[in-house]
Amino acid sequence: MKLKEMWRPVPGFYGYEASSEGRIRSYRHSKVRPLVLSKDCIIKCLRQDHNGRLVVNLSMDGKITSVIVSRIVMSAFLGYEISKSVAVHHLNHIITDNRIINLSVIPKKEHDYKHRSEKWGGDLDNKIEAVINMSKNGYSIAEIKDTFGVSTKTINRIRSHYGICKEYKNKGRKLSPAI
Repeated sequence: MKLKEMWRPVPGFYGYEASSEGRIRSYRHSKVRPLVLSKDCIIKCLRQDHNGRLVVNLSMDGKITSVIVSRIVMSAFLGYEISKSVAVHHLNHIITDNRIINLSVIPKKEHDYKHRSEKWGGDLDNKIEAVINMSKNGYSIAEIKDTFGVSTKTINRIRSHYGICKEYKNKGRKLSPAI
């Protein structure tokens, strides 16, 4: 049995509502009737950001703001704007599925660690240690990134974070310094 779609006002954005199904709607504004719900009020002009999350432009006091849909939905159902220090996590890992039953709020650091760990196939700490050891043993960045299937930028971030910025020589190979 499918639950009825519920709508809640979006904190900080007067005239907008978010639904339990992850949809956003607006009211038409007029001087006679400030908030009038029209037939075609569901916002359909969503776009995806560089991470693939759905984003919508909302207007408040004449200023247009781009907002991530999952954050709007979660804020609406919590009843307050969520801070930048927390992340909205998609439980089924489909970042375009913004239904309230698929969303949870967790600390941003925990969220970032969870996704980095998943990207690396689990056991992140051991894999970071392996990257450090490979760097110290003279493997090139290309060899390391190919071993773990991650980007050069990721390898350089690890090397930089752990102070591996100098060149290591081994069998004639050199590692370039981290940027």
